[in-house]
Amino acid sequence: MSGFPLTAARSRIQMTRAKIINPAKRTPRHASRTLFLSLCFCAFALFSSCAAFAQDAPIERTFLHTKPEVEKALQPLRASASGRLPLLDGFIGAVDQPLERFERAYYQCTFQLTARVTGDTIVRVHAKISAWYAAPNPAEAGYRVLPSNGRLENDLLDRLAEALDGKSPSAADAAAAPARPAYRLRLPVPNVRGYGAAGSAPAPATAASTAESQPAPSSPAEQEIDSLRKQREAAEKRMQQLNAAVLNLEEIQRTQAHPANLAAVRKTGAPILAKPQDGARVLFAAEAQDQFEILDLQPDWVHVQISGASRGWIRRAQLELPERYAAGNPSAPPAPTAQDQPPYRVTREETGPFPGKWEPLQGQTVKIIWVQPVAQSEKVSTTQARRSFAKSLFLQAAVATSSSAQPLAGILILFDTADGGEVAATLNLLQQWQSGALSDDAFWQRCFLDPPEAFRDSAPR
Repeated sequence: MSGFPLTAARSRIQMTRAKIINPAKRTPRHASRTLFLSLCFCAFALFSSCAAFAQDAPIERTFLHTKPEVEKALQPLRASASGRLPLLDGFIGAVDQPLERFERAYYQCTFQLTARVTGDTIVRVHAKISAWYAAPNPAEAGYRVLPSNGRLENDLLDRLAEALDGKSPSAADAAAAPARPAYRLRLPVPNVRGYGAAGSAPAPATAASTAESQPAPSSPAEQEIDSLRKQREAAEKRMQQLNAAVLNLEEIQRTQAHPANLAAVRKTGAPILAKPQDGARVLFAAEAQDQFEILDLQPDWVHVQISGASRGWIRRAQLELPERYAAGNPSAPPAPTAQDQPPYRVTREETGPFPGKWEPLQGQTVKIIWVQPVAQSEKVSTTQARRSFAKSLFLQAAVATSSSAQPLAGILILFDTADGGEVAATLNLLQQWQSGALSDDAFWQRCFLDPPEAFRDSAPR
């Protein structure tokens, strides 16, 4: 009796072996159950492989900051760590389905911070991207998890680096932060890309000088501010130059002889005609205070020069004539008198090395201007006449030189007269004079004068 259970057990084991070795001998119930388990196992394996494909490994960087500092800088970035993607192109890796069938894409980034014994912090970012897949077969439609190509993770890490670079911790923050190990600088430099105020990995140096030898690189915001500051300084400098040029032109206009044969228009809209008769063709309508050179006078009409070879006629009653024309009715304007003409005229201009031995311009390239007297008179021989004409030439040449592409060091004026005379000034001296930093007397004291008595009133002639 005791051997019967053992014999029955052996028989059952042999039957089970036979079913496993020879599937044909399995019952239909066992076969269906085995097929179901096999399909479940295959589906589970396929799902696991898809999930493993969709979930990418997190992207990490090492920041040369403590973990509390990184957490504080990361806090404002968490608001943008999740949201909706307007498009998937450029944010996900390779997928088998066409991108146009994905809709309502969303992303969510998670952070993991790990403090190291060296005092720095490893930040890992993992981005999960999901979208609704509108499959042709409605049974296959649904949300899919898509692989990230790392763009979202790297963008967040870049913004975190910028926040840490631009951060200047206060004394209270430095006191509240945990003290870093004293042996940090004696550890081997890790082979990672560093971010933060400490910059890149320090070169081998002593523990006392390493932290102070590397200046903190400026953040992008500071670089932009510095660039805007330089642009503003350049604009202000350019504005000063333009203001000086305007003042110079006004000075030139005041010092130059004003033509005495100009007629000014009284009222806007005065017609300028092609012939001195009513009904003639109108060339154009002049504006108030427009000035034209008088060519001829008639009782009711004035022949004026418009520009170049253009001529026209305008009613005499519509013009303000100079006194000499308003007093009488000459058939032609009188020629200008000698008093209306400048005492000198420019005969030649060229650019070359400074011919003298004046140290500020010796051996440098200057603009050389030759002038001659218009007529031999007492007016030409006065020091005041020389200085006035030299002043007007300096102002004109300085304006022309400032806009010239050829670099010049100064200006030299040669008076080709019986008693001669040379005067020179550097461009720096001219700029100081134009800006008002130097008075006229101080300017002439610092100019090159040869002989000095030819340009100074105090010196006897």
